[in-house]
Amino acid sequence: MKASLAASAALAAFLCTQASAASLRTMTMLNSSKVLLSDLFDGAPDGSRVLGPSPQPGQRITVEAPQLAAIARQFGVPWKPVTAGDRAVLERSGRAVAREKIVQTLTAALVAAGAQADATYEFTGFTEPLVPPEATPEIAVAQLDWDSASGHFTALLAITADGMDPLTLRIAGRSVATEQVLVPTHRLEPGDILRADDVRLIRVHSNLVHGEVARDAHDAIGRTVRHAEPEGQPLQRGDLVAATLVTRQSPVLIELTAPGLTMTAEGQALESGGLGDRIRVLNTLSRAVMLAEITGDGRVKVEPGSLPIVPAGKQHGAYAANLQ
Repeated sequence: MKASLAASAALAAFLCTQASAASLRTMTMLNSSKVLLSDLFDGAPDGSRVLGPSPQPGQRITVEAPQLAAIARQFGVPWKPVTAGDRAVLERSGRAVAREKIVQTLTAALVAAGAQADATYEFTGFTEPLVPPEATPEIAVAQLDWDSASGHFTALLAITADGMDPLTLRIAGRSVATEQVLVPTHRLEPGDILRADDVRLIRVHSNLVHGEVARDAHDAIGRTVRHAEPEGQPLQRGDLVAATLVTRQSPVLIELTAPGLTMTAEGQALESGGLGDRIRVLNTLSRAVMLAEITGDGRVKVEPGSLPIVPAGKQHGAYAANLQ
């Protein structure tokens, strides 16, 4: 009977001890700059005790069995290693600094050093640094070496944020000069007349620009493409010709506009041409020949005060003259 009572008491004591024992947390994601006792042990008597600083965002530390046992003894945690392989991994959560923020800071420094403001940047082995999830990082260029001839640069960035140690980041790469050019929004075929939605302005690397390229949509719209043009490639000015709006021997409407006065007359084109071209036209009423500028499909205008090439009554062949 006495033996039975003793066994029951021992079992009760064992169960009580097991119930009050702490358990090891083998993997913990840290969200603060400090490691607490509760980050290692569940059921620690004073889990809010600070053990030390957390690792940097995105990094981890491993606490092995001997160190865990020493911490448990120091702070009175009812825990002992079960095996020599017991360990706890503490990892600090982090958020990547936006690449755009780093590029913006670096661009300002490069422009101040003489780089093109609209250059693009190519980086070598660049990985965005990590900061605490809720932190607002501050970035400064601590050192910059830039070769204006090749565009190559190396920079040291100093990154600071609440809840972390200052971080130094080395970035290498090169700046590539760009130019604004006009490119087709889709493939163009020979003879196509450009409309506003056929082209767009983009910036491309300067080494992709060869010859005289189109840079203004207003100079290209309404012109004809001489050759097939692939989408996204700079348009050569020489491949754009004025679309034929007036053909030789076709009827035209001649306009003369002066302050407070607009006159029109019927005429005949003596040459073919496109928008903005100056051609000879015959006033079919006066039989005078003048130079006129093509303003639209079958329309031309004569500048006030223009003199006829061949006055009325002196034309030869099909030539004609001035608006009277």
